[in-house]
Amino acid sequence: MARRDFGSFHASNVQELLELPDEKYEAPHFPVDQPSFEEYKNNPPEFGKEMRKKHFLLE
Repeated sequence: MARRDFGSFHASNVQELLELPDEKYEAPHFPVDQPSFEEYKNNPPEFGKEMRKKHFLLE
């Protein structure tokens, strides 16, 4: 089921979503790219201003 409507559940009929079998459910795409943090496994990060600028969407 790829149809997306407006509203809290992105569906006209929430009951339709509740009855949908797991194999037919298509999760919505995540709105932003998720960081993997792989670079920090061997090189631990320095926290503070640079970390905030690179990984957080706070102003």
